[in-house]
Parts: sequence; structure tokens; C-alpha cells
Amino acid sequence: MANQNSMKPVTLEQHVEAKAEKLAKTAAELDIENSNDLKALIRDMHARLWKLEGEKYDMEKLHEKQLYHLTMLNSYEKSYSGTPAKIPLHSKYVRQNDRRNFVERRTIFDKVNLRVSLKSQL
Repeated sequence: MANQNSMKPVTLEQHVEAKAEKLAKTAAELDIENSNDLKALIRDMHARLWKLEGEKYDMEKLHEKQLYHLTMLNSYEKSYSGTPAKIPLHSKYVRQNDRRNFVERRTIFDKVNLRVSLKSQL
């Protein structure tokens, strides 16, 4: 169908016309009346059907995979929406109580994270 790649909605008449065009094109490609060897024609049709079934199977599997990814993305979005990112305010290696206030701790650990990222870039 000509409208398959575009994302525009297709009316019923357009769909029927596209289907008729596709069938006419396929029938013209086969040319049964001028064929002398019926076995060769049957082999060609079988190979064509085999190929189309394979493409159909691949598309079904791709569709299932995409649906799975969509459901996973939606669940991730629901679980992470509304929660802010964590700010590192303490070292995971030091077990002592830190008596500094929030602003002091954040500036210290921001500077440490900045130094680490600068070293990794060099």
C-alpha cells in the first residue's frame, strides 16, 4: 500500500483502492496465461509464500518486542516520576556522624565529584 509508510489516517475507500492496485500488480507479475511450465510457477509461488511468511513472523516478533519495551518504559516512568535525583551528601566509606549542615556538605561533595570527573576526562 502506498499509504503504509505515512502516519496519516487512511479512509476505507483509499484502503480498498490500494488493495486493488496491489492485487493488480501482483497478478500482472505472475502472468499465468503465458506460462508453459506449471511446476516452475508453483515453485516460484511457494518460494514467495515462504518468504512472505518469514517476513510476517519477523514482524510479529518485532511487534511483541516493541510492546514489551513500551510496557517496561511505562513502568519505569511510573516508578521514577515525582522523585528527585539523589544528591551525594556523604561518603559511603566514612562511618562517623557528620555535624556539618546541608549546604556545607553539598559544597564539599560537589567539589570532590568535580575533581573526580575532571581527572577521568584527562
